[in-house]
Amino acid sequence: MRCLMFKIIIFTLLSLPFSTFAMDVYVDSLNGNDSNDGSLNNPYKTIQQASNTLSSGGTIFIRTGTYRETINVAYADQTFTNYNDEEVTITGLDIVTDWSLYENGIYQADFANFETQFIQVFVNDANRNG
Repeated sequence: MRCLMFKIIIFTLLSLPFSTFAMDVYVDSLNGNDSNDGSLNNPYKTIQQASNTLSSGGTIFIRTGTYRETINVAYADQTFTNYNDEEVTITGLDIVTDWSLYENGIYQADFANFETQFIQVFVNDANRNG
């Protein structure tokens, strides 16, 4: 009887889809690549990619760095946390580069590749309402 019960338990576990088991994935903005498998040694680059590939119930460990992205949580019950208390910043702010002098002390930059409209610009961490 004990052997039969063991076989039933093993069969049941093997019959479950792999995705029902919670797993962990890792994100590293500096050393990651969204083509990786999300393991600690081969982390994703973006939090969004980790959320897209991790099923419900798993944990996304975020390595140190600044993540400039909008994140749409793909599945319920995902947990987002920093890895081993590393310092992580998630921000919707983008860095604007390649400023050029327009005229009379007025500078301009190309915003064509940004996803959102700008309502504020910060210069050297100071707010400049426009």
